[in-house]
Amino acid sequence: MSKFQIGIMADSLNLPFRKSIEKCARLGADGVQIYAVSGEMSPDNMTEADLREKKKIIKDNGLSVSALCGDFGGHGFARREENEWRIEDSKRILDLALELDCKVVTTHAGVINLVMVTGDDPVKAAEMLAEYVVHTHAKDGIMLKQTDPKVIYDFFAEGGIGDLRLGDYFLETPLGEGKVDFASYLKTLDARGFNGFLTIEREAGQNPEQDIALAVDFLRKLISAF
Repeated sequence: MSKFQIGIMADSLNLPFRKSIEKCARLGADGVQIYAVSGEMSPDNMTEADLREKKKIIKDNGLSVSALCGDFGGHGFARREENEWRIEDSKRILDLALELDCKVVTTHAGVINLVMVTGDDPVKAAEMLAEYVVHTHAKDGIMLKQTDPKVIYDFFAEGGIGDLRLGDYFLETPLGEGKVDFASYLKTLDARGFNGFLTIEREAGQNPEQDIALAVDFLRKLISAF
């Protein structure tokens, strides 16, 4: 069995919870990452009965929860005056993760996007940070135009105001069609003992299901060597 496991960001399929879990299983995933800030999986929207039902759906489809997404958007934890509610809501998501036998909750830790926004090398980043990595997205893209990364993050944080056109600056691509050297990236993670999930997230494109299916095949072929 490979050291790596393949996950899918279930919300990338834009389907109701049950259908998205069933689809992830059919696409060949080992696990799913689930958005837990709003919608069906938000702690605010779930009774104990709902939680039991969702756990059963996940288990019946042979999947585990690779991570919960606990990103509340905006400026993250950068604005002290917003942190009281963000921290309390984050604690509730952490509790939910434990209920789902999940040990990872993701959020944005600051102005980081290695390939599409800064043009940095993800292989070198993996070499530097591998001992801290517990979960990773499998995502690809191209930086089209250099700019201050904070400009991009502020654009998202403030609801896309202003004249910025993101398509001028970066392009998210299907796996294998961008600037991420996945073979070297996975080799680096493997050499440093990472054996967690490579979770596919697709936030662009006309047919995310097709792109995710191709991404699963792409990763399976790469990780078969490990």
